[in-house]
Amino acid sequence: MIIDARCRPPTKEFQAVFKGPALSYIMSRSGRFPDPASHVEGSVELYFKEMEAANITTAVAVGRVLPGRAGAVSNDHIAELCRAYPGRIVGVGGVDPTGQVHDPRAEVERCITGLGLKGVIIEPGATAKPVAFDDASLDPIYDACARLNAPVFLLTGPFSGPTLSHTHPSSIENVAQKFRKLSIVCAHGCWPYVTEALGVAVRCRNVFISPDIYIFRGGGDAYVQELQHRSLQDQFLFATAYPLAPMQEYVEAFLRLPISEAVMEKVLYKNAQRVLSLA
Repeated sequence: MIIDARCRPPTKEFQAVFKGPALSYIMSRSGRFPDPASHVEGSVELYFKEMEAANITTAVAVGRVLPGRAGAVSNDHIAELCRAYPGRIVGVGGVDPTGQVHDPRAEVERCITGLGLKGVIIEPGATAKPVAFDDASLDPIYDACARLNAPVFLLTGPFSGPTLSHTHPSSIENVAQKFRKLSIVCAHGCWPYVTEALGVAVRCRNVFISPDIYIFRGGGDAYVQELQHRSLQDQFLFATAYPLAPMQEYVEAFLRLPISEAVMEKVLYKNAQRVLSLA
């Protein structure tokens, strides 16, 4: 059993974003893995075949709302995918932290209680007016997620803002300490600030690391080394970041990492089950 905690199936809506100029550039810089055939062909049918070949039982479709930037995938579309493929796809809704597209707090409520999504994602560093994760304007989003027991995914990594400072985990630590009942998932693992992110997770039990493709980039071995200690075994989530990596090749590479079987089970699905409240 494998839960892929960050993927974007190749529907027309997702393809419009990921084949756009901004994200096409990011994909070209994503690292060692080739583009998935299903993404190249824009085939949802082939995507599910690739998912099955990789033994991925559940894919977490992650939304995106960046007005005027890299595009958007509506939360209604993600909910439609969840209904069309129950159990195989669960959703995390995109929330616009700027309030241009919708009222952020109201959209969190709609995503969780109205659409039945399992969490939300925000990308405050990638907006037209970037802010840090601990900016006070984001507090209503964090507060709503904490109240609804819904995790918030944060876009970190080298393309999460105009400078690398936007992925530094110090601001995430501030949020984690202010909202102690909030589960915070660091998508892309705050790379390249790997050791700093691990340090924040050690200090804050409500911070979860999901390094996805960056576990295979420079410094990524520190993620693996940390999993050999007991402190963070319950705070790592597996993700392929599809279409940044093909599922089968990524899973095969991940399973070759020096991680014990017991810890691998936690990372591959048990931790995600708990964080996302999956049966």
